[in-house]
Amino acid sequence: MSKNINFSIFGDCVSHEIAAIYPHLSAMGLMNPISINHNCTYIKSLDKDIYNLKISKYEQRICKLDLNKNAFKYLSKESDYLLIDLNDIRKDILKIFINNDAYLLFTVNRNIKDYDLYINSFFENFKKEIISTTSYDLNFIQKNVFLICDKLKNFYSDEQIILHIHYPVSTYTDNLDIFDFDYSSDCFNEKTIRLMKLTNLFFIKKFPRCHVIKFPIQTLAYKYHHFGCFPLHYHPLYYRYGKDALDIILQGFNKETETNLLDGLLSEINQEFYSLRTMIQSKNKINLINKKNRYHL
Repeated sequence: MSKNINFSIFGDCVSHEIAAIYPHLSAMGLMNPISINHNCTYIKSLDKDIYNLKISKYEQRICKLDLNKNAFKYLSKESDYLLIDLNDIRKDILKIFINNDAYLLFTVNRNIKDYDLYINSFFENFKKEIISTTSYDLNFIQKNVFLICDKLKNFYSDEQIILHIHYPVSTYTDNLDIFDFDYSSDCFNEKTIRLMKLTNLFFIKKFPRCHVIKFPIQTLAYKYHHFGCFPLHYHPLYYRYGKDALDIILQGFNKETETNLLDGLLSEINQEFYSLRTMIQSKNKINLINKKNRYHL
């Protein structure tokens, strides 16, 4: 497949990574879609010192987009495909009350701590509230997802959109053993995953003919992931799957053929993860038996 295809990417690091070999006309993430969907008066002085923060150029761009709410204009660059996931809807939102009738919304970005400090310092004397998006009702979430989709429809057709579905996982591996994540993690809990699943359902409702990369239910996270061990930082097997799924989509098959090929690939990767789990568990069982036998000698 030619690597001359251009992408725009709106999503987390997993989406960025599976499309890394393709040119990007625009790429953004680390922003709650509800925050950038919020209409508010742009405060020009608010972003004047962003470039003084000790953060990467990518993070500077993300902060500016979250501040001035022009992310959709940024995504409007003419690319062949938009690769999207809305997983950052799980991030909390900072609500700042300007007066009784007006407020501002910003993403609480614990990935960019300097940004959070910057916002709080700028609005030091204003009333603030941190809101978890899992506390919003279903109608509010649906309304916001539909608004996002309506804006995207100005730039992309269904056939140009690739929805990358993936979720936090509960277990990780070092290739020698399998471990459970702490269930108290703000990333892995039933409400967060339910929110993410509903967001994807609402998105597909607005883009019924979009391409969809489904999530392998057997996926493991990886202890030695280059961004650290986290429920959304997967084993290398997953990234190979994501790249292979993109390759199928970019070949331009008809919808039925594409769906069959993607479903076959999904079945294969689930089997690979299952085999990896089984192999690790079998080795550990044998090691445990050998250890007990040595103890009784």
